Amino acid sequence: MSFHSKKGYNIALSGGGFRGFSHLGFSKALFDLNIKVKSVSGSSAGAVMSIFLASENFEEIYNKVLEYKTRNYISLLKPLRPGRGALFSADKIIKRIEKLTGVKNLEELNVKTYISTTDFLSGKNYIYSEGSFNTVLKASFTIPGVFPHVNFDNKFLVDGDLSNPLPFEVFKSKKVLCAEVKTSLTGYNVNTLYGSIMHTLELMSNDTINKKIEYIKKHNLPLFSPSVDNIGSISLSKSKLAIQQGYDQAYKFLKKLINKGVIKTN
Repeated sequence: MSFHSKKGYNIALSGGGFRGFSHLGFSKALFDLNIKVKSVSGSSAGAVMSIFLASENFEEIYNKVLEYKTRNYISLLKPLRPGRGALFSADKIIKRIEKLTGVKNLEELNVKTYISTTDFLSGKNYIYSEGSFNTVLKASFTIPGVFPHVNFDNKFLVDGDLSNPLPFEVFKSKKVLCAEVKTSLTGYNVNTLYGSIMHTLELMSNDTINKKIEYIKKHNLPLFSPSVDNIGSISLSKSKLAIQQGYDQAYKFLKKLINKGVIKTN
């Protein structure tokens, strides 16, 4: 059963590392409550989850990802040789996403999809609704130093969280539902290289996401912010927990909005 419709809602998903898996639970709650989706946008982890949400076989993807184990995620991280400017290649991650969705480009998805990226040199935000997963999507979750930057569109593109971690402005309609995963500034071991990189990224994006949340609340847009403080951005073993917590909390949140008449089901 497809829950994509031109009369549906525009969905914006923030970044958040493995906490972003709660977006998959949020998406499943939309599906189960028959809340139609018109278009989606996302940054970083939210970009990946927006791809799943926009896919024709969303429910199949959900069930497969729900069963992933820590070893499945580790197998997708291919270490790079020193001197490459990053720790891992993201190629295996993209190939897995292509396999799950059955497509390779944004234009092939069931609904319009907007992906947030950052030009590493200028710091400017660029949002794409066309392009391959291997360029645009890869760039959106490319944490500098962890994955190599992506050369695309005459730019050095990296993680969208650095410039626009919750890209809801792309929607012309106010019929928007936003999901934001709270930034955790205490979940990293800053004595390690990876921990230092991740902590730096979240420090840089924290102010931006707070300003976005302030705008959303000021304009009374529905904002789902799940409590996933027990899940770190790199908690490989807790993806299933993040999905379940996201689903349980989102179902209650959305059901309340339906009962109040804020959201209509089709």
